[in-house]
Amino acid sequence: MNIAIRPRSLSCSHAMFGSKKGIPPPRFCPPPERRFDRLTGEPIEPEMEDPEVVAARQEQEKRRKDKHRRMEADRERMRQQIRNKYNLKKKDEAREQEIAGRIAGNRKTPEQVALETLHAEEDESLMTAINDTFEKAKNTVASACTTVKNVVSLWKT
Repeated sequence: MNIAIRPRSLSCSHAMFGSKKGIPPPRFCPPPERRFDRLTGEPIEPEMEDPEVVAARQEQEKRRKDKHRRMEADRERMRQQIRNKYNLKKKDEAREQEIAGRIAGNRKTPEQVALETLHAEEDESLMTAINDTFEKAKNTVASACTTVKNVVSLWKT
């Protein structure tokens, strides 16, 4: 979308509505034929850009990305020098060691949590069955011991 740059004195609000105190008129104003196309519903025709302009814009973007890549590489070299000077570890390395030494371990995905819950329920039902069997055996042994004590106490008398 091309926006025409007009001098301050010829801008839309200034020319159409006059100047208001304290509020500067907008610096960019579309040309008169493009002001009301969206209100009328008329389709706006895309304008073809000059291939040279497109190529220049792509070249500029490439140079900008290269510049930022070099700046980040310089920053990383500086960070590495500081790490070496003060014997610090890189955050990624420190985080891996922190996770390995964690009590809770790594964070789990919802699938892992659901699977563990299912296994825990199975283990819980198994433990309940084992505990019930153990309680029955304990009660049986306790009643047998009581019976033996009663019999022994009768023989002593």
